[in-house]
Amino acid sequence: MRNDVLAVLGESLKAIRSEKRLSVDELAEASHISSTELDEVESARKAISLDQLVSLSSALNVPMLRLFLCDEYPVDDASSDHWSEVSFGTV
Repeated sequence: MRNDVLAVLGESLKAIRSEKRLSVDELAEASHISSTELDEVESARKAISLDQLVSLSSALNVPMLRLFLCDEYPVDDASSDHWSEVSFGTV
C-alpha cells in the first residue's frame, strides 16, 4: 500500500506542477525542497514529511488533499460518495 500512495503522490505532484507550468527547479525553490528530492518524490522513489507536503501544497496553491488524487478519484469528484470507499489504512 505504501508504494501505491507514493505512486499516486508522485503522479499527482508531477501533473499539478505541469499544469502550473513549473519546472522541478522552480517548484523546489518555492517549496524549499531540493530538486533532487522532488524528482525522487515524483518518481515514487522517496517518501516526504508532512512539513514538506504542506510546503508543496502551499507552493502549488492547492489543498493538500489534491496531492493524493489521481485519475481514479479526480478533483471534481472529491465530494462524491465513492470517497467513503477510500481507505488510508490504520494508524
